[in-house]
This record gives sequence, C-alpha cells and structure tokens, in this order.
Amino acid sequence: MTCREPLKASVATQLRALLQQAGAVPPGDGAAAQALEHAVQTAAADNLELGCSLIEQAATERAVREMDEQLAPAAAARREHREKHGPAGPPFFDPAYLQGRFPGALPESLRPRPGHLAPGPQRIYDDFANVPRAPPPPPGAPPAGAYGQPRAGAAYLQSGPQPPPPPGAYPGQPPPPPGAPGGAPPPPPPGGPPEHAGADGAGSDPSALDRTRLAFARLDAACASDPAASFTLLPETHEARA
Repeated sequence: MTCREPLKASVATQLRALLQQAGAVPPGDGAAAQALEHAVQTAAADNLELGCSLIEQAATERAVREMDEQLAPAAAARREHREKHGPAGPPFFDPAYLQGRFPGALPESLRPRPGHLAPGPQRIYDDFANVPRAPPPPPGAPPAGAYGQPRAGAAYLQSGPQPPPPPGAYPGQPPPPPGAPGGAPPPPPPGGPPEHAGADGAGSDPSALDRTRLAFARLDAACASDPAASFTLLPETHEARA
C-alpha cells in the first residue's frame, strides 16, 4: 500500500488532538507532553497494520461491487440469449459492439462479423499454430540465436582451450592468412622459381621496391584477417609498427 505513512501520521494527529481535548496533559507540563507524544506514536505504529487491512478490505469490496454493476447488463443479455436459443443455438454476439467507432473505422475485409471466421483469416491462425518450433536446448547447451541456430561465438566459447597466438599478435586475434608472418607458407608461384632467382637457383636479396611491396602485402593481409583490430592494441614487437 502507498498510504502507510500518511495513515500513520493521520492516526497520530487525530489521537493527539483527542487526548489534548480530554485534558490528558496539564498546560506547561513538559514531561507529560513527552509521555503523551510517546504514547501517541506507539499507538499509531501498533495499529498501522490493522488500518491497512481495513483499507484493503474496503477497496476490494468497492471494486467487486463496481465490477458487478458494470458486467450485469452483459451477463443478463447472454443469459437471455441462452434461455431463448438453448445451448445448441447460434453463438451470442453483442450488436452494440458493431456500432462502435473502432469496428466502423476498419476496412470491410477486417471488420468483425457475427459467427465464425472466414476461411482466409482462419487459415492464418491455423498456419501460425502449425509453425515448426525447435525443441528446448538441453541443459548446458550454448544459447540459440535466430531460428534456433547456435550463435556465432558459442562454438568458439565451447571449443575448449585455444592455441597461443603467434609472436607479436594480441590475444584474441584470428590466425593470419597464408603468406602472412606466423601463418602457413604461401603456395609456390606457377611457372617455376621467382624472377629474381640467380642462375644457380639460389635467390638473391630483393630490392627496396620488392621489400616495400612485401611489407604492404603483409599489412593488407593482417588488416583483412581482423578488420576490427585497433593499431593502438598492437604490441611494440608487431611488424606493423616496424
């Protein structure tokens, strides 16, 4: 209840006024005034629950009486229809409901009519009741996403311990693609050894342009492997900071 404190203050005020009118406290007696105030507060606190229960009972009885008065015409109309047509007669409908503003503002196809639904609207309810639904997941299963499919991170979280990241990578970074530092070796180029290989088959040092292109290729591969990574999260030993 929201009236506990106002009720307690009102009871204390009324009780204090009645005792003062009865002359329970002589004028100018401070000790008697303090004793009266203590008795008033104690009596108000002791009878607070009783007052709340009386208020709840009165509110409940009033609500039941008002609901019975509001539902009496509708109950009488249904009782009269049942007595007139019997249990096997046509279903009851209230003609006053079809004359309201809400049904009249609806299109003709959506406006309610007496009797059962048409086959088209009834099929919508039947199809919705027959929609296949996934069974509840067993205890301890990962949470399901849309359409009952496991969420994207559920398999990652349930797959057990992950291998340590390669040197220079931050925790949680996905494995680098083939050809990037720490990843699988790239496939050999078609057509034999690279153009900068010597006559004896040993490769020579690439030029500065080749090293720049290789650095950009590695940086593009690192960005493609994890687009959400921030440059500030990379460790000092990462090749992108070199």
